[in-house]
Amino acid sequence: MIPDIDHAYLEEVLLQLLAIPSPVGLTDAAVRYAAGRFEALGIPYVLTRRGAIRATLAGREERPARAIVAHLDTLGAMVRALKDNGRLAIVPIGHWSARFAEGARLTIFTDTGRLRGTCLPLKSSGHAFGDEVDTQPVGWDHVEVRVDAPVHDRAGLEAAGINVGDWIAVDPQPEIQPGGYINSRYLDDKAAVAALLTACKAVRDHGLALPVDVHPLLTLTEEVGSGASAALHGEVAELVSLDIAIAAPGQNTSEHSATVCMQDMSGPFDYHLTHKLIGLAKTHGIALRRDVFKYYRSDAAAAVEAGNDIRTALLGFGADASHAQERTHRDALERADEDDHRLHDERAGGAARLPADGLAAGLHRAVAARRHGAAADAAAGAGRLPRSVHAGEALRPRRPQWLSGGGSASAATGARPRAWRSRPASSRR
Repeated sequence: MIPDIDHAYLEEVLLQLLAIPSPVGLTDAAVRYAAGRFEALGIPYVLTRRGAIRATLAGREERPARAIVAHLDTLGAMVRALKDNGRLAIVPIGHWSARFAEGARLTIFTDTGRLRGTCLPLKSSGHAFGDEVDTQPVGWDHVEVRVDAPVHDRAGLEAAGINVGDWIAVDPQPEIQPGGYINSRYLDDKAAVAALLTACKAVRDHGLALPVDVHPLLTLTEEVGSGASAALHGEVAELVSLDIAIAAPGQNTSEHSATVCMQDMSGPFDYHLTHKLIGLAKTHGIALRRDVFKYYRSDAAAAVEAGNDIRTALLGFGADASHAQERTHRDALERADEDDHRLHDERAGGAARLPADGLAAGLHRAVAARRHGAAADAAAGAGRLPRSVHAGEALRPRRPQWLSGGGSASAATGARPRAWRSRPASSRR
């Protein structure tokens, strides 16, 4: 029997990733953190020139290799103008509505430090504007950032060190409920990254032997469309993208299950690989839904459009309110992980069964289902986890240790980040 995934590890990695701001273009801290996790598991990796992580779970053969990709980058914003009233005009990083930025707390990254602030509509006081607060338009031209500093004009903003082009990261506000619901911005795609790392840990912890190389990939520009376009190994034949699945009226996705996307705005996914995932879910009793997303693309599309000759599929965790204040459930993460893990496992001819748990357990079990022959020694991957990344430490990006042929980079260190929690530690599964 294939052992279960480490649920406490999944939750810890998710909360720590959410504590690290990583809007597109400001991802160094998140890369260092994820690299530290791979290092602690004894999984070799390299960093591309742009900082994407390409790790390797070695199999008996190097090819035809498989890849599982998730993205570390998130949505964000950038300073567009310093206004005469001492506030900031902003533009989005990635595609999201200003409706969901209104009222958000945020951090402005200047050349010399960080400043805090709030994104507000141009007319934000009901006592001053009355009904105009409700009738003003919605859009990025109709919001501004109020900086938490004694600034009242453009000169004050300049004196505070703020420039056009400064990055802005919006607070995620994570919250985990006792019943399993997880609320936060940027579950897209940090929940999938946490699930992928949890599956990798399961492979290492239990010494699962793989017939071919499997490459966990973490990309940095999915939210602006390029994603996995330049991050793949040349020998990769199949790629499964892990991302958010859209639970909304008119969709077939549920927050309590994994979803396999049959088609998105880039077209249908590969028939054979997609149905392989569906078949594995049926065989192993994993809750899996099928869906079609009209306004959606992922790392898989970027990889194919870049000219890679690969089969692709999209596996997601069901979540409500994508690119807003997102919500998923522990069930969806565990089941999506479960199905992806089964993918690797089944290719090895394994027939082990496990109760359906959810994105981290499908990943773990699909990888595990690839067992063939004697189990590999897990001792190399039994290292201690890196110390947690403190949110304050992670806010300032540092130059990563670029690697051209293997090795590792140290994770940022500090105290465990604080996230709102209503579930007592004793109730952890």
